[in-house]
Amino acid sequence: MTKTLQCLGVLLIAVFGAYFNALGNGLVDFDDAVVTHPQGAFGVSAVQRLATAVREEPLKALSDLLVARPLTGLSHMLDVALFGRDDYWGHHLGNVAYHFLACCFAFLAAAQLLGSKSGALAAALVFALHPLQTESVAYLAGRRDVLCGLLSLASLCLWLRGLRAGAVALWALAMAAKPAAAAMPLLWLAAAAARDPGERKERLPRDLALCLACAAASAAAALAHLQLEAAQARNLKLPAELFWYGGNVVSQWATEPRILAHALKLLLWPVRLSADYSLQVFEPSRSFLDMRTLLSLAACAAALWPAWALRKRRPMAGFALAWIFLTYAPMLHLLPALHNSEVFAEHWLYLPLFGFALLLGSLREDLQRFPKASWAALGLLLCLYAGRTVLRNRDWKDATTLWSRTVETYPRCGRAHGILGMVHLQKGELAAAEAALLRALELRPDDPKNRMNLAAVYNNTGRFQDAERALLQARALPMAALLQDDINHGLSATYLMSGQLQKAGRLLDPDKILNPPPGDHPLGKNSVRSLELAGMIVQAQGEREMAEKIHVRALSISRDPASALYSLGLLYFAQRNFELAAHDFERLLKRKPAHLMARVYLGLSYAEAGEIARAQLALEQALKAAPGSADVWLAVSKLQLKRKRLHHALAAARQAARLEKSPRTDRQLYAVYREM
Repeated sequence: MTKTLQCLGVLLIAVFGAYFNALGNGLVDFDDAVVTHPQGAFGVSAVQRLATAVREEPLKALSDLLVARPLTGLSHMLDVALFGRDDYWGHHLGNVAYHFLACCFAFLAAAQLLGSKSGALAAALVFALHPLQTESVAYLAGRRDVLCGLLSLASLCLWLRGLRAGAVALWALAMAAKPAAAAMPLLWLAAAAARDPGERKERLPRDLALCLACAAASAAAALAHLQLEAAQARNLKLPAELFWYGGNVVSQWATEPRILAHALKLLLWPVRLSADYSLQVFEPSRSFLDMRTLLSLAACAAALWPAWALRKRRPMAGFALAWIFLTYAPMLHLLPALHNSEVFAEHWLYLPLFGFALLLGSLREDLQRFPKASWAALGLLLCLYAGRTVLRNRDWKDATTLWSRTVETYPRCGRAHGILGMVHLQKGELAAAEAALLRALELRPDDPKNRMNLAAVYNNTGRFQDAERALLQARALPMAALLQDDINHGLSATYLMSGQLQKAGRLLDPDKILNPPPGDHPLGKNSVRSLELAGMIVQAQGEREMAEKIHVRALSISRDPASALYSLGLLYFAQRNFELAAHDFERLLKRKPAHLMARVYLGLSYAEAGEIARAQLALEQALKAAPGSADVWLAVSKLQLKRKRLHHALAAARQAARLEKSPRTDRQLYAVYREM
């Protein structure tokens, strides 16, 4: 027992030592912003939807289990309750703590399988420090993989101890965290057979029946999800090529061996890591005769053959190799599905990595004749792993850092350029956003999201015709059916900003949205956004009282009222009711301190209300958060102009013009020159 505690203490030091610099990370732009607001896609609402579906639509309940991941959502809700939404240090601490627990169960499972605590410690340290784990641990949304791995390894420990009911219960929880645990029932049998083949004979029929029942439940959930996804595609009339990587089944299946070979290479040589593996990063094969496919098939066969060949002579090495392939198998895309565009992600290897770690642990046991040399070699490997992990943690610091690093690693990664452009857009760095989005369109002209974000850039710089053209082009793309509401919303906003109120009203009729006909639900998932935009249209038409009613209603039905507060603040600002505007922007900033434009308008509201000191403080904070934002420098210039500090106003206006050449920066420069 003392030695076990010592080993766990070593793991504690190793895990927190390798991930200490991940605790200060912020959010990255994939799912991180969603998991910190778990009332939306995850958390209690997901559990409620799942409970309703179990009663009313069992088939949909199985599908929701794959999508909702309710256990992961509830863990994020616990973080929010303990640390708040915006204290990301606490959320990241949770990820590292769960990873440490997973490493503890990796040690306990390896000790039962290898019969040696020194070999188990070697395996657990490899599992803890391997650089591939950073995407799961340093990325908040990677919690799903960490929890799934933790519970899967815990279920293995219980199964090996003969606690069948507990193993099945933990496996069910692992599936509720992420369905990557689907292969675990087969691995329970394989692990027990590898540890002691003779022990299995009496219990084998009963264990086999139990494992087959669990595997059947996994398969039913996967098929239910695919069936519902296919029904959705038929309703949206999506083209069949969207369901395969590369556009057809041959490309999908011919590319999969290359993906698997790449995963094996990363297990051995985790130097070049990336957050994205999309079409330009991993070009699909068009034929099974593609030399890359043939070589990958040979490499996979060379890695898989020993798993069978060693099943009797070296059962633990064979089991370790089988673990890698079986735990990765749920990630193979062999059936048509919309998510096939996600051809590979490094966090998928979180659970398969235990097999690789177990293999190294068993190798360490085989080299007991050379204890000093074997520990020295293992120590060198672990130092290299830990160093690469610490460096990789820095890449996940925030969205700008991650996607800048990704486009450096793979310059032809179109999706990374597109997300980087969106990040710059959210920060108000419009020139950088436009450059990144144009590059993304060169690489991925079929992605409507890039055109939608580019339209937002054009709208923010007064190029409304370009914005309209970009949105109309987005609407003509095959993937547009999934984003039709968002595209129409963007077009309506463009028409509103350009003064084309009739066109805006036709796309988004305020009367119909505020008073829908009986049985009609025109708002759908965009109900709050639609209300907010309808309020802006009514406001532009001069009906400000009705606009206020619409915005207040949007605020009352919003789960996350930040957007509604922003719209209401803008309305009061336009009405020159600066005290109410400042009040709403302050309420918004309490919820989202990083909301840049809310801080900018808060400063402008204070300035117009005559509270110059508070305006100065608000804009200084905005400038500190986003020194590359033209919006902030324009606001600073307006404040300095109001204070009659003309030279300071001119310097700020010139800085805004350097960051963004547009009509609004020209107007501000003209206003300063005129005053001078």
